[in-house]
Amino acid sequence: VGQLRSHLVAFDTNVVDLTNDVLDPVETLMKVQLGGGTDIGRALRYAEQLVDAPRRAIVVLVSDLYEGGDPTTMYQTVRRLVTAGARVLVLGALDRSGAADYDVQVGTELERVGAKVGAMTPYQLAEWVADAVR
Repeated sequence: VGQLRSHLVAFDTNVVDLTNDVLDPVETLMKVQLGGGTDIGRALRYAEQLVDAPRRAIVVLVSDLYEGGDPTTMYQTVRRLVTAGARVLVLGALDRSGAADYDVQVGTELERVGAKVGAMTPYQLAEWVADAVR
């Protein structure tokens, strides 16, 4: 039986690996406050370095997809991960009323390079993830 490894990485223009400090990922994410800006490509490149068995890896990006860095890096990294066999799931942000609130154009491009993109409430998340990894 294989071993399950999880990592929790937060980012703005920097990447912070919270893996060693997490007992409850949701609680940790609620407490984390980073500065302004967003470099999704940098965060994905960091995540890519953590993947040692791509065909058994799932990379989950939670973001509003408003990229502050070079979007080409983001797209190229997702394409490399998917081509190597990893599943890339992108969970777009929601507004306070629960409606999708993310850069749809970026989401569409991420789907084009092989990611599965969605925006949903926590109640729908488990089913969406299960469908995505089948």
